[in-house]
Amino acid sequence: MITSFIARKNVDDRAKTVFAICLSMATFPGQALALQAMNDSQLSGITGQDGLTVTLNTDQLAMENLNVELNSATPGDTAYLSASGVDFTPVNTAGALDTNPIDFTTTLDVGSDTAGDPFLSVGLDLSRTRLMVDNFTVGDGEPTEAALAANASSFGELAMDASAKLDYVNRGLFSAATSDAYLYGELTDFNLYYRQINDVNAPYFVGTGGTALWRVNDGSIGIKHHQTGDYIADLLGHDVYSMHTSSDFIDLQLDYNLGFKPGNGSSLRMTPDGATGMMRFGWTGTFYNTELDFSTRLLDDSSGLLMSSRTNYLRADGGTSANLTPLAGAVPSTSSAFRWIFGNAEEIPDAWGAPAASNRYATLMLSDWRNMYDNTGTPLPYGHDFPYIALGVVDGNTNTGYGDLCWGARGSGLSGGGCGAPDDDALYDYETLGFTVNRPALGVSIRQGNLLSYAETIDVYDGSDITQPFDVDEA
Repeated sequence: MITSFIARKNVDDRAKTVFAICLSMATFPGQALALQAMNDSQLSGITGQDGLTVTLNTDQLAMENLNVELNSATPGDTAYLSASGVDFTPVNTAGALDTNPIDFTTTLDVGSDTAGDPFLSVGLDLSRTRLMVDNFTVGDGEPTEAALAANASSFGELAMDASAKLDYVNRGLFSAATSDAYLYGELTDFNLYYRQINDVNAPYFVGTGGTALWRVNDGSIGIKHHQTGDYIADLLGHDVYSMHTSSDFIDLQLDYNLGFKPGNGSSLRMTPDGATGMMRFGWTGTFYNTELDFSTRLLDDSSGLLMSSRTNYLRADGGTSANLTPLAGAVPSTSSAFRWIFGNAEEIPDAWGAPAASNRYATLMLSDWRNMYDNTGTPLPYGHDFPYIALGVVDGNTNTGYGDLCWGARGSGLSGGGCGAPDDDALYDYETLGFTVNRPALGVSIRQGNLLSYAETIDVYDGSDITQPFDVDEA
């Protein structure tokens, strides 16, 4: 897989390298900090002097194109995904352009813990900013400027308003050798927009009032080599390197209201006001015994984007979805039972006979998750287990190999024969997803994915605040 970009100003290769590194790091929203004692127990022994701080203050950051080029196992068989008109601008909570500039601060520190072991600290802090992508396209071959200009296929435009921060401490920038790394990332009060057609009259989806949080306590974060005996390598049938995260406790939150808004007929700028609410959706709580991997090598040895994930859930009784016995060790103070929340996103006028001006929300919360059982009556090891989620661009010319997201003939795990090799045990007759295309497209392959748990507790609430229970007297 090759990632490239075309900037609006000419830059040399060193600047491109620095930009690529910064772009990769920016995928973890962040906060600047000096390496010093922290409240979290796993960081309490780490000290150091103030490091290098770089602050960028600007009215706009922009790229003409950001391209991801994917190569199949067949030489010369390539396709690409391109984001054009990538733009960062300051924005206020109403979605309007803000007069205050973007503040983006990066801090790097090096220190040591009480045992003298070296640690690296990275802090990122981004003020409220709109990330706008005018156009997502796919195409065959190389993403040259001429090819991009002639490409008429589009998946629409995407924007997000948010402020962001990150704290990251590890023994190296991407060292997965130990299990004492710490990561905290947050998106605050984010609004997410998607419009399929670039037209002032076109409607668009709006996700408002969102919060996203990710905290890894005492984890392993970095590049990992998966070899024979490792479940990912065994499933793929070959060694693979991944960006790996694992931890006993990962706290997360994703909560937002999804709405729908018509175009205003005069402006392309997408804003959150006046949207019709459709639903509220959220996850909050703690994953337990989690592994998460991202890599770029797929079944047929072609390049794509591959994610593998498996986890259990923390319960309110102190146990986990895999074992109801309360955990014997200390649970981090930030951790809590995993909950799944959904309901309506707008107030219901005079709901359930409530007095006027006393509108209600309807919200459900699912918790106390428990893994299902195998045919011997033993709880399954993971409540969520998705070892193979592959994303790529389907080549519209050859439609072979990665162009059809080849699964191979069905064998042990995910491995097996090559594409097109007949096999009586093949999941599909042609060992592929069973379709061909005559133009570029996005393709997703999910193999052996399982949601193997259920909620033992369902709470019903009549307010947007899930601490307020359902009032049976007004039902």
